Amino acid sequence: MRRDLGEARLYTVAIGSAPNLFLATKMAQFGRGTSTHVADINEIEEQMRQLFEKIESPVLTDLKVSFDGVEVADMFPQRLPDLFAGQPVAIYGRIAKGRVGTAHLSGRAGDEIFQSGVAFDIGKATFHPGITTLWARQKVEELMDRWRESNEEQQGEIRSSVIAHAIRYWLVTRFTSLVAVEEKIVNPGGQSNTVAVANELPAGWKMEGVFGAPATGTTDAFFEALGMVLLCTGAVIFLIARRVGAAS
Repeated sequence: MRRDLGEARLYTVAIGSAPNLFLATKMAQFGRGTSTHVADINEIEEQMRQLFEKIESPVLTDLKVSFDGVEVADMFPQRLPDLFAGQPVAIYGRIAKGRVGTAHLSGRAGDEIFQSGVAFDIGKATFHPGITTLWARQKVEELMDRWRESNEEQQGEIRSSVIAHAIRYWLVTRFTSLVAVEEKIVNPGGQSNTVAVANELPAGWKMEGVFGAPATGTTDAFFEALGMVLLCTGAVIFLIARRVGAAS
């Protein structure tokens, strides 16, 4: 897609209760479009109408961001999507040098050029740790995209980078996880209990169709009924024979 899509845009539509949302979202991300999930088929017409209205009238296209007065590193997404009404574009970056600067946003509003500048001073900004986590997740996402399209040797290097980054920012990734350590011992005897946990299926699926016999035309019901008839017949014959023997 990166090689062949060019300046075109790609919009994906996933229909159903359990589609491959990861694939649909990634395709739209690389295609600078949007991804629409239609969980209920009764909503297809309305959601497709909204999608076509969005495609026909983007607010800004060909977005670009630049900075004066500061150096910005690790800005994500690296290829900015178009801006549509009702759907914000979130851009994450890390200021590596400087404190006071201006962010310049440019794009196209139809046939006209759009430009806007926002001055900022990080010395006056309020810090929130959630912003750091959001940026860190975006960097992991970018690294994982590179990992999927790399050879085995390159994957090893990227994997090490993901692990180091995830440990520093406390992130759950493909290669890392968080472990909860309980300080209070609730089973001093060390005995574990097995508990059955209910598992929900996607809408429209049936448990017997997934874990039971295949929902096809079989002779199971016929043989079951035949068995019951033979059992009852055998019981009747046994009673008749018993009575005849007693009369004799």
